[in-house]
Amino acid sequence: MAVDTACASTLTVLESGVAAIQSGRCDVAIVGGTIPLLIPETSVGYDEMGVLAPDGVCKGFDARANGYERSEGYGVVPGTRSTASFAGVRISHCGNVSGGLTKPSRSAQAELIRDTWHGAGLDPRNDADFVEAHGTGTPVGDTEEGNGIAKAFGGGKKKVPMASSKATFGHMEPAAACVSLVKACLVIDRKTLLPQANWTQGNPDIDWSEVEVPTQSRPLTTRDGKLITIGINAFGFGGSNSHCIVQEYRDPRRAVAPGGGSSSWCFGEGGNSSQAQQQQKQQQQQGRPACVPLSATSVAALSELAAKWADGEISEASAADVVAWLVKHRSHLQQRCCIVAASSGEFRDEALKWSSGEPRPGKVVSGKPVGRSLGSGGSYRLAKQASVLVVFAGQGQQHADMGRDLYATFDVFRATVDECGRYYAEMHPDGASFLEKTGFFRGGRRRPS
Repeated sequence: MAVDTACASTLTVLESGVAAIQSGRCDVAIVGGTIPLLIPETSVGYDEMGVLAPDGVCKGFDARANGYERSEGYGVVPGTRSTASFAGVRISHCGNVSGGLTKPSRSAQAELIRDTWHGAGLDPRNDADFVEAHGTGTPVGDTEEGNGIAKAFGGGKKKVPMASSKATFGHMEPAAACVSLVKACLVIDRKTLLPQANWTQGNPDIDWSEVEVPTQSRPLTTRDGKLITIGINAFGFGGSNSHCIVQEYRDPRRAVAPGGGSSSWCFGEGGNSSQAQQQQKQQQQQGRPACVPLSATSVAALSELAAKWADGEISEASAADVVAWLVKHRSHLQQRCCIVAASSGEFRDEALKWSSGEPRPGKVVSGKPVGRSLGSGGSYRLAKQASVLVVFAGQGQQHADMGRDLYATFDVFRATVDECGRYYAEMHPDGASFLEKTGFFRGGRRRPS
């Protein structure tokens, strides 16, 4: 389906896609915007209208704003039923209140913004961390939008930062919000606000008592576990308005909040009890043991990290998911420890004991990787010539009974397998090694029948 609401097109399509998913009309919606600048006549017409900047630079919300610069590009945003980053998106029209085809309406924009945030169960005055504005750099458009943002987001505890990516990339018109969406996601991912490009001083016709434009990079932080929440504006020629809320998605496997209370991982089976009872039950419940790997660049840093994990809170997550994420997606630095626990309460106790220098034998394994040293950028490099590495890949590079032959003839291989067997036995209630339970490596030679 093709949609054209001028510079509001991408968010208009996004609203249609989200509505289609929510209503069950589709499971996946691919939202995109594109603008190829193929003919000069359009640019000539815009120039004659006086909306293009003579110097070819967008200066959003700046006192020197004198028009925008056209640019071309495209973007695609896939959406599914599991998408959790869009807290809300709505569209509207200025009606006949703006006073002109190209003149926006601050009251209509402010009303749409409030409706979108309230519809998502959010307060624009206190829940907004940043606004990615339309901000084309036209004097009339910037004045109307800037005051509309101040009207909708003003009245909170602090000024709301706003900026426009068009000052950096130019105005991609129907595809402009694709850039805004990408920028919003990067701001959330990097947790950093970037300075507005081409900025000197603010447009004097904007109420700056409620909003501000970042002039230097600064961290974007929240309190009490609050999700980072960003509003995005897109307004079109002819009166089309659209607003979207992009919110941080906090994977429960990553949502560690030091100082946020005791750990509440689900080591065992859950139940239908209340949240408080369930959390207490999880603290005490014994489940399958988990080996939680932590690492840092120094012993002191590792001790501090273990203490933070002990006091952190991970809700609605299983220990297996937490461990899988740590193993696959975290860098394994020079100083390491592995904490073995069968409940969240036990993990907390062992982590605190290890960080205070009183670990229990068999519950925490710590040290440095053998034969490696830390290279530049946190990566590892071999400190000596690599030894032979044996890999059982299961893809035909080995022969029958190869492991038994190695176990019987190579001391290093046999010692390593036995060590793995001891760790396995420590983590299982019956205390039996997997070598004893399976007969791996130690059994007699089996001949193919």
